[in-house]
Amino acid sequence: MTRTIWHDLRHTVRALVRVPRFTLVAVFTLALGIGATTAIFSVVNGVLLRPLPYPDSERIVGLWHGAPDLGYDQFGISAGIFHQYLTESQVYESMGLYRTWEANLTNEGPPERIPAVLSTAGLFDVLGVAPLMGRAFTEEEAREGGAPVAVVSYALWQRRFGGRQDILGQTLNVHGSTREIIGVMPPGFDFSGPNRRADLWVPAYLNLENGDPGSFSWSAVARLRPDATPEAAVAQEEVLLQHVRERWAGEEALINFMDAGGFHPIVHSLQEEVVGDMVRALWVLLGTVGFVLLIACANVANLSLVRAEGRQREMAVRVAIGATRGRLARAFFLESMVLAAAGGALGIAAAWVGTPLLLRMAPPELPRLDQVSMDATVLAVALGATLLAALLFGAAPALRHDASGLLGVLRSAGRGGTEGRERHYLRKTLVVGQTALATVLLVGAGLLAKSFWEVHHIDPGFDKEGILTFRLSLPAQEYPGGVQTAAFHQQLLERLRGLPGVASAGGISALPLAQSPVGTAYEIEDSPTPAGELPPMFWFKYASPGYLETMGISLVAGRTFRPSDHETELGNIIVSKALADRIWPGQDVLGKRIRPEDDTASIAWERIVGVVENTRDRGLREDPVDMIYHALVGPRVDQGWSVTSMTYVVKSENPTGLIGEVRDVVREMDPSLPLVGIQTMEEVVADSIIRLTFTAIALCIASLLALILAAVGLYGVLSYVVSQRTQEIGVRMALGAQAGQVLSMVVASGARLAVVGLLLGLVGAGVLTRLLRALLYGTEPLDPLTFAGMSVVLLGVGLLASYLPARRAACIDPAESMKME
Repeated sequence: MTRTIWHDLRHTVRALVRVPRFTLVAVFTLALGIGATTAIFSVVNGVLLRPLPYPDSERIVGLWHGAPDLGYDQFGISAGIFHQYLTESQVYESMGLYRTWEANLTNEGPPERIPAVLSTAGLFDVLGVAPLMGRAFTEEEAREGGAPVAVVSYALWQRRFGGRQDILGQTLNVHGSTREIIGVMPPGFDFSGPNRRADLWVPAYLNLENGDPGSFSWSAVARLRPDATPEAAVAQEEVLLQHVRERWAGEEALINFMDAGGFHPIVHSLQEEVVGDMVRALWVLLGTVGFVLLIACANVANLSLVRAEGRQREMAVRVAIGATRGRLARAFFLESMVLAAAGGALGIAAAWVGTPLLLRMAPPELPRLDQVSMDATVLAVALGATLLAALLFGAAPALRHDASGLLGVLRSAGRGGTEGRERHYLRKTLVVGQTALATVLLVGAGLLAKSFWEVHHIDPGFDKEGILTFRLSLPAQEYPGGVQTAAFHQQLLERLRGLPGVASAGGISALPLAQSPVGTAYEIEDSPTPAGELPPMFWFKYASPGYLETMGISLVAGRTFRPSDHETELGNIIVSKALADRIWPGQDVLGKRIRPEDDTASIAWERIVGVVENTRDRGLREDPVDMIYHALVGPRVDQGWSVTSMTYVVKSENPTGLIGEVRDVVREMDPSLPLVGIQTMEEVVADSIIRLTFTAIALCIASLLALILAAVGLYGVLSYVVSQRTQEIGVRMALGAQAGQVLSMVVASGARLAVVGLLLGLVGAGVLTRLLRALLYGTEPLDPLTFAGMSVVLLGVGLLASYLPARRAACIDPAESMKME
C-alpha cells in the first residue's frame, strides 16, 4: 500500500508539473482563500479566544451598574457600594477598586504623560500577578493618609530607568509629588481596565467605610469563588443593594436615582469587557473570509473538473487494465491533497507576512493586538482549512467519473468532448454557488460602505478643518485652586493666539469625540424638582473664551464666553440647543438660572447667557446630548472649579506646522508639562470611526476578491463550454448563423448562471445581513438601493466574464472547426 501510494504521489506531482498553468492558478487561488482565513483567524484567536494573561482569568469579573430608565445602560461603582459588596458578599474571593488617570512624570529626561491607576491593594489579589521585583502596596498604604508609594510597569522601568537593578527605593516625581518605587510588575502586565494600559499603580487613599455611595466614578474587578457564577454574583448584589438603601437612607438624591433609573447590578467576565463591541465585527470578518475560501474551493473544483474531462482517455485506459473506482478516486483525492498542501503552505506563508500588515490597518484601540500571533491553534486551523479545501474540490472529479462511463470513452474512440448538456450540470452548479456567495459579500460590503458614507458626512456640529489639538494637565500641588489654573489657561491661550498664522484658540475640558464629558443632576430655578423625584441630568464641560468660535460651533442666541466670565462675572453658562428645547421648549432661555445639585451653601445659581448648536460629543453615530458649558472659574464660594486638565484647540491654515512653536510656548511657560494627544481635529474625527472604517475596508477587500473569483469561475466554465462546442458552433455558422447570434447565445448562457446565483445570493443576503445591524448607521439591513446597486455590479461583471469567451466563439472559422477530430 505504501509503495502504491508513493508511486501515485510521484505520478501526481509529475502530472501537475506538466500542466503548470492549471497548477499555478489552483495553488494561488487556494493560497488566497487559506491565507485570508488564517490571517483573520489569528486576529480572532488573539483578541477573542485566547484567555487573559492572569491565573484562572475566567473567574475574573468586572462590577458595573445600570440605570436604563434614565438612559444609563452601564456605569461604574461608588466607594460606598463597593464597601458594602466587599464586606458582605459571599461569592468573591477578592475584590479591587480602581480608577484610571494620566500623570505627569518629571524625573530625569523629558516630561512624559503616562497612564496610571489609583487602586486598592485588592486589585493585585484579584489579578493574581505578583511583582517581578519588590512588592505591591498594602491595604494600610491604600487607606486615607497612606504612604506615598508606587508600583511601576516593566516597560516604564526599562524606558525611564534603563532596567537599573537598584530601582526599588528610587523616587518618582508624579504629578508634582514624590513617590517611592516599591515594586516592578512583570513584562506584559499593564492592567488599567478594559482596552487601556498603565505604566504606574498608586494607592487610592480611600476611607471605604465612609465612602461616598453616590459618586459612580470608580471601576471594580473581583475574582469569583470556584463554585460561583456571574449570575449568582448579580443575585447576591441585588440583595446587598437593599442593605445600601437601608444604610444610606438619608441620601435622598441617591435613593431617588436608584428608584427612577431602574438601578441594578451588572457583572461581566473581564474577557467580555476587554473585547467590547469588536466581537460581532471580528466574527463577521471571519465569516467573510470563510466565504472567500468556499469560493476559492469552488473555483479549483471547476478547474479540476475541466482537467478531469481532458484526462478521460487516460482514466479509461486505467479502468481497462484493472483500476477500480476506489483507485481512481484515490488518484483524484491525491491530486487535490497535493494542490491543497501547496496552496496551504503558500497561504500560511502569506498570512505570516500579511498579519502584521493587517494589524497596522487595525484600529489602535482594538484590544489585545499584542496577543495576535501564528501560534499552534492558528496553524491547526490553517491545516484544517487546507484539508477541508482538499475534500471540497477533490470530491467533485472523484464522484463525477465511474468505470462504466469511462469505458464508453474508449468505445467512442476517446472523444471526450461530445458529452451532453447534462454533464455540465456540476460545473454550472459550482458557478451558481460562487455567484451566490459573492452576492452576499457584495451586499454586506455595500451596506457597510453606505454606512461609512453616512457617518463620514454627518454634521458633528463643529468644524474639523484647520484645527490643531493637544492636551495639558496641571499638577494640583503646583496649581492649587480654580483661579490659578484658569489664569494659566488664559495666559497660554493668549500666547497661542499671538503665534504667526493663528486665527483663534480656545480650551475645553473634554474634546468632542476624544474625551467623554461628565454629567450630574441640576436644579432649575423656575422649575423646582418635586420632593422624592430625581432632578434632570445634564452633561457638562468647562470652556474658555474663544473655544466655541475656534471650533465653529454656531451661536443660536445670546453670546459666547468672554474673559470677564472667568475673572469677575462668575456664574455665567452656555447651554446647547438640545437642553434648551428639552427644558424650556419655545421659550427665551437667556437669563434662566440653574445649578448643580450639591451643597447649596457653596454653589450659587448660574445664569444662561448663550445657546449654541448641538455637537456630537460621544460619537458620530450617537445623538447629541444636553450639554452645559461652564466657565473655567465658576460660582463656587471657596476656590472655584478646578479645571486641571484642558484640551487646547488652535485654528490655523497650516495646523501641523504649528506643532514646534506650540511646544516652545509650553516649554517657556512650564518645562515640566508634557504635551499629549497632538492631533488635528480631522484626525480626531477619523479616529472616532476607525473601527467602522477597518471593518468596512476589510469586508470590501474580501468582497472584491470574491467577485473576482466568481467572475473567473464563470469565465472558466464558459471558456470550456466554448472549447467543447467548437464543432457545433462551426456547423451553426456554416449553416448561416451570424457572429452576433453566436455571441448572444454564449452570453445568454453565462447570464442565466449569473442571474440564478444572484437571486439565491440576494435571498441569503436578506437573511445574513441582519447580523450587520449593530455595525450600520443610517442604513437598514434590507436597504433596497444597496441590494439593487450590488446586483447591477455583479451582473455587469458576470456579463463581462461571459463576453470574453463569447467573443472567441463568434470568431470561430467554420472551415477550421470542421477539420477538428
